[in-house]
Amino acid sequence: MRAIVVSIDFEMRWGVLDRVCNKFDAYRDNLLSVKNNIPWMLKIFEEREICATWATVGALGCDDWEGFNAFKPKMRPSYQNPRMHYDNNFNLSLDPLGEMYFAHDLIKSILRTPGQELGMHTFGHIYGTERNVTYEEFICDIQANINIFQEKFGICPTSLVYPRNQVVYQDALLNENLIQTFRGNEDSSCYSAKSQREKKLLDRGRALLDSINPLVSYSNSFYSSSSVNIQSSAMLRIHMNYLIRKLHLLKLKSNISRLKSNEYYHIWFHPHNIGTSEARKKDFINFFDFIGNLISKGQIQSENMHSMSEYIKKHQAI
Repeated sequence: MRAIVVSIDFEMRWGVLDRVCNKFDAYRDNLLSVKNNIPWMLKIFEEREICATWATVGALGCDDWEGFNAFKPKMRPSYQNPRMHYDNNFNLSLDPLGEMYFAHDLIKSILRTPGQELGMHTFGHIYGTERNVTYEEFICDIQANINIFQEKFGICPTSLVYPRNQVVYQDALLNENLIQTFRGNEDSSCYSAKSQREKKLLDRGRALLDSINPLVSYSNSFYSSSSVNIQSSAMLRIHMNYLIRKLHLLKLKSNISRLKSNEYYHIWFHPHNIGTSEARKKDFINFFDFIGNLISKGQIQSENMHSMSEYIKKHQAI
């Protein structure tokens, strides 16, 4: 059987603290659109029987800034770049009501939808490979993510997606039973944790070419893949311009159609990348119609990160 894995980086404002400071007003609509986009995404997934892992920033589970102060980690990341800090007065002054920072009702909607797993994206979207950020600070942030999900939603999360795909400390997290699965990067140097942090033009260019080249596929084998590293195959780049987006979606469909019977394909995306664009929304729906059609015909099975891990374990034990 072939399988499709979907994971979503659900982060809102926490994921772009250092990216949109100077152009914040221009991106506000994208961030607020998430609260409208996620309900119809969940409906699409439920109707098409698509499973997914929602890698959710723990701070989104807070009701307000008072709740944030109660749940935030005791240790603050030692960033050199002050824009990366999630615990500062700037965020409160920017959005006193927390409309772009908190979404506990959406998390409840995710948990009510069949096949959806609530995963972690750390509490404050911490960048573990940044200079001066320590192991202890990273672990403290992960534990805060676990604590809020347990207390507010009764869920002990087991799957982790690293912010900006900066995979780090994975063996320690697994050994300490803080996680059971994580999303690793594609097998290419342009997707390494270092390249994800530095974002050099050469690596970004290589990744862009990968995204439209149907001959490049990062599918994963049930036989040889790790049951804890549910590796990424491709980001769903729904935010790109019309022509590149069309080429990209054709590439993804080609890759998925050519999966072998012992392979899975792991797609991920950010809800805020759709924004308020009706064209992006239409292409998103058409793409998952394609996935849903394969599922309904029994040509592919849908998994989230946890269920994919369990399937690999059983498959490799046979």
